[in-house]
Amino acid sequence: MQEIRNIVPIRGTVFGSPECSNLDELSADIAFLGFPYEQGCMTALPSGKKWGAKGIRHDEKGYKYQGGSGGKDEEACGWFDIDTGTWQLRGVTMADCGDVNVLPAEGERNSDSMTNCDRLTEVVNKILDRGAFPVVMGGDHTQPYPILKAYGDFTKFHPIDIVHFDSHHDFWDSIGGAKINDADCITRCSELPFVDHITSIGINSRSRMGQKDYDAAIAYGVNIITPDRFKRIGVTEVIESIPKANNIYVTVDIDCMNCFEVPGISGRECGALSYLDVEQTLKGIPMRGNVIGFDITGLIPDRDFNGITARVCNNLIAEALAAIFPSKR
Repeated sequence: MQEIRNIVPIRGTVFGSPECSNLDELSADIAFLGFPYEQGCMTALPSGKKWGAKGIRHDEKGYKYQGGSGGKDEEACGWFDIDTGTWQLRGVTMADCGDVNVLPAEGERNSDSMTNCDRLTEVVNKILDRGAFPVVMGGDHTQPYPILKAYGDFTKFHPIDIVHFDSHHDFWDSIGGAKINDADCITRCSELPFVDHITSIGINSRSRMGQKDYDAAIAYGVNIITPDRFKRIGVTEVIESIPKANNIYVTVDIDCMNCFEVPGISGRECGALSYLDVEQTLKGIPMRGNVIGFDITGLIPDRDFNGITARVCNNLIAEALAAIFPSKR
């Protein structure tokens, strides 16, 4: 039988960071990983999320990992933040590990031993074993569940709280009996024995949340912050409403933002969060606990006017990482 590779190489890397598709050689603070998967979406939704990581990698306007000033060319060069008067991400090493090898589905399984989601779990587990911080780029929003499953072997990260940015609650029980998809990923995460509190930010009151799903989320203890509530209480109180935790995992579906700021998505919403709402909240999360992983999802490059949404994703990743990792030089 032909050996199935867990990772496939890519063209271009996030921020121009070094490529490292051999995880046995991974030696970096941060590891980027693409998950070009959209089998968790309903067919009525626009397709193309599987190209999201490619769109983020091809954005050329953001942070440049390789650069410097004064004619010097250095890795992990960082950037100088004029608001804080400090260097960001300087000396923080990164590597792009490529994409999880997503194979055609045969029923619910696509190989003799492993589904695509299982393969994502295995790759993230290896990244964690190498001591790197995983940043996973979708793909659809199925991915938080298989990513968090990878943390099951690492008790030093237990318990884990989740901060979830989204216009949709993702707390359905299933879709047509299927229990692993982008509409119930938070439900599945809540069932993991090491997951504790969940805060969902940006949930639109006009989204597909029935009372049954709402009641289930409230019964679990999900802290739901709608855009209206966000605007009333402000970013500082939103951050303070996130429970203090030992470890926090952050998952961002970019449809949590106003559709005119992120046109390259499927679940376009009005009256949602702004870019600065999300960025400033991400910057505050490390004050609530140790952030142990991050994923971002929802970009459809073919719907993205002039690369606006890819630019937003790229910048959110950089700003979130800068808040988590202090400069080393």
